[in-house]
Amino acid sequence: MKKLFSVSALALVLLSLINLAGDYAFAGELYLSDLDNYWYFIEEQPYFEVLVPSSAERYVQKNLFGAKILEMTFNNASIIMEVGVIKSKNIKAVQDSIEARFKPAFSNKSVIADRQITTSNDETAHFYAFRGTGLDSKTWMLRTVFFQKGDYVVYLAYIIDNSKYDGDYAAYWIQAVNSFGWLK
Repeated sequence: MKKLFSVSALALVLLSLINLAGDYAFAGELYLSDLDNYWYFIEEQPYFEVLVPSSAERYVQKNLFGAKILEMTFNNASIIMEVGVIKSKNIKAVQDSIEARFKPAFSNKSVIADRQITTSNDETAHFYAFRGTGLDSKTWMLRTVFFQKGDYVVYLAYIIDNSKYDGDYAAYWIQAVNSFGWLK
């Protein structure tokens, strides 16, 4: 019985270590913040922090072709917020690639923002957003903000039904954009 317990305990420790190693494969981590409704998301390459809502239905970290993405969903996965990192010096190319992902689902697209902004955190960024009619005949919005430093572009993206962009859902986006900051 003791031997079975020892083997089980060792297996549990090994599984825990493997699980921890898997958790760090993306490198981005969520940390508590002083604000009850938000967590800090901190990435190390490049080194930055951003406040993200703590109320998402799910948080999925993806590594797609070297692009690192934290995807958060809300409202039965009908609202999506992303924090992405792409090794590139070309904001326009990153913007075009994000827009291209959603282009087949939109018609009657109208650009509502395409300009440089300075956030409340004194970071310079490029803000690009458009509205369009989705396949469900509702008006949808894609909002993106791009921060560039060295060889990296970090982007925030928000895909949301235009009629839902108010209250907490608008606050989540505004907080993320204005809390972004480069570290070091």
